[in-house]
Amino acid sequence: IRNVEGLFGSIRAVPSGIEVNDLTMERGISHGERVAGEARGRRLFELLYCEACGELLIGGQRGDKDSRAVVEMLPSAADLENIPEKGVSEYYDRMLFDQFAVFWPRLDDWKGSEKKFDSWERASLDPNTGVATLGADVPPGHIGGHLYFQTDAAVTFKKRVAFPKTAQPFCCPKCSTDYSNRPRESRSRSPIRAFRTGVGKASQMVATEMFELLHAIGAKPKSIVFSDSRQDAAN
Repeated sequence: IRNVEGLFGSIRAVPSGIEVNDLTMERGISHGERVAGEARGRRLFELLYCEACGELLIGGQRGDKDSRAVVEMLPSAADLENIPEKGVSEYYDRMLFDQFAVFWPRLDDWKGSEKKFDSWERASLDPNTGVATLGADVPPGHIGGHLYFQTDAAVTFKKRVAFPKTAQPFCCPKCSTDYSNRPRESRSRSPIRAFRTGVGKASQMVATEMFELLHAIGAKPKSIVFSDSRQDAAN
């Protein structure tokens, strides 16, 4: 039994918006299945969603961190030269702004946080190369939308920049669900989530199912559970 650590897929433009294909839970795969007439499959992106309205967004780890106008979105860590001395977190909700990019595949007007922590700029995404380019023009075959940027107000404390910018938007650009008022120490300061399961929840589900099976065969419902977390062990 394994935890789902993310959902990845390729995208393409359709009249109603986007269509997602090549769904996989395997992190690190760069492209989907190759189809006839193509040298390789489409680029895979990490799929994200708003927990309030279900709006779909896509994300990827930044390939080129020096450019603001052009961002390459990768399905896995790009900073391999510094591993293992400087590891890169694989979880979207633990990444910083210069590590992970979020793209909203809609041209609708976006809604920002009450504290003006968010900024979404018009951009187009090439679904084959994974390159997002700022600008209102959408070339043929590209997907129009908005690329997420975090403002300096989000990391300013006592009139100075005191924190690094995070990759997570504080507010959903579609439904305007806003978590910017939550404490800075909280990890749930964004309604935009990745498709992954919590380790604690998965362990509880396994234990529940196992106890029901023990009851069904008339055995005593006993178990020993090991954990490397004191809080998880207490639960």
